[in-house]
Amino acid sequence: MDDRRAGVLDVVHPRRLRDDPRLLRPDSELQPERRRADGCSLAGHARAELRPAEHVHEVDGLFERGQRGPVVSAERVDAQDPVTHPLEVARDAVAGSRRIRRRPDDGDRLRIAEDLLRAPHYHRTVPEEELVARWQLTLGEQLQPGAGGRVYRATRADGTGAVLKLWHPHREALQEGDALERIDGDGAIRLLDRDDGEHALLLELCEPGTPLSERPLPEAMDVLVELLPRIWKHADGFHTLVDEIECWAELEELGGRELELARELASSQGELVLTHQDLHGDNVIAAQREPWLVIDPKPLAAEREFQAAPILRSGELGHTKQQLLYRLDRLAELGLDRERMIAWTIVQTTAWSEGATLPSHGAVLDWLS
Repeated sequence: MDDRRAGVLDVVHPRRLRDDPRLLRPDSELQPERRRADGCSLAGHARAELRPAEHVHEVDGLFERGQRGPVVSAERVDAQDPVTHPLEVARDAVAGSRRIRRRPDDGDRLRIAEDLLRAPHYHRTVPEEELVARWQLTLGEQLQPGAGGRVYRATRADGTGAVLKLWHPHREALQEGDALERIDGDGAIRLLDRDDGEHALLLELCEPGTPLSERPLPEAMDVLVELLPRIWKHADGFHTLVDEIECWAELEELGGRELELARELASSQGELVLTHQDLHGDNVIAAQREPWLVIDPKPLAAEREFQAAPILRSGELGHTKQQLLYRLDRLAELGLDRERMIAWTIVQTTAWSEGATLPSHGAVLDWLS
């Protein structure tokens, strides 16, 4: 939120902060409903009132659908020098007393206490500055601005181009660096360096960087059919599709018949490989080292048929039933089971439909039913 009246703003996602501060109703005029950094839905911004003794001028409350989510992150924004970086907070300091739920995949995620709202504010070095100095980069323009993080064009000390990516930690992308290391440039963008503490990746620069979605559908599918077997590496150590399904169930993003279908499919999977559960037409881009490279992996250990879900659903590759069925036919050339591809597409499209609010996803489900 851009509020020039505030000298300092802490953005937190609270479950319950008692009456201190008092959270008011969500204000859609500040920001509409969107997805939180870890993939959960947010109702939008909410104003909050603080007691005069507080050190914080204003809190922007972020509410998960149903207001059932845990406190997961915080950002400090200085009016003169915006810093969108997680604050350092002792892990689990008050998780028990605040009845904050933890999930198996939470790991070392931050937990925010009421005390954070009283903490004295301090100036934190912008992560970009630390990383630029350590990795000897010359930072260029910001690319692809979005809620998931910040991406910059950069030049390394030897004059070669690179991309600096600082991402907001969330479940679906938590192992992006691990996936890029596992693939090791074989059909995907190369990882040059990483700093997990700062959630930073130094990546190969792909030029011209035009997305595969700009090519005709037959050509785009030629590219995907060639790339997919290359990125399907062994999946040891990665978050599994079985666990992801249970996350969807807990977050009420999947239920009823679709949840039963997902669990049935998961129990009868074939060989698990490293899949990219957001491999749509804009996540393959033109490069120099190879004609096309996969970017932004959201890795899951899953059977190969699951990989079809984002490709079949991808509106970037054409949004008609005929185009969807063409993509299905082309993926079947890889020896994938058609019925399981369709079933997994129904499952993931439902889970990613943000409470059935995305008409394009509804159309996909209608075409496959």
